[in-house]
Amino acid sequence: MSIDPKKINPDILPELHRELASVIGLPATLKLGEAYNGVRLYVPNEAHADHDVVKIIGMEAFEALVDAYRSEELSFPKLDAAVRQIKYRLIAEMTAARVPSRDIALNTGYTQRRVQQIRAELGINSSDIDQLTMF
Repeated sequence: MSIDPKKINPDILPELHRELASVIGLPATLKLGEAYNGVRLYVPNEAHADHDVVKIIGMEAFEALVDAYRSEELSFPKLDAAVRQIKYRLIAEMTAARVPSRDIALNTGYTQRRVQQIRAELGINSSDIDQLTMF
């Protein structure tokens, strides 16, 4: 699932991601975080257009990254908590729009049962929505 920057609270991001967002912007940070989720990235001394990271965040953001982190190794923590927050918010929004749990499951990558569990965790009573779509 690609992370939509408009749907995320930057405060829940790991420290590295918050720092990077101030340098290269939140959209580029999230793309980089997804690409290097849980692994290290060595930032070169110079920004070259043929670097793999350019394909992910663009040359302008890569140049800013190199200027700020030249010759450093960045260890990207996993973004599980951020992705979970986005999915939970999406489930709440889709439930409010009366979308059945089956369709929510297909949109979030969760099972239909997990969507129902998350609704319960969020205190959302949605059994009437799913029952209406059965007929």
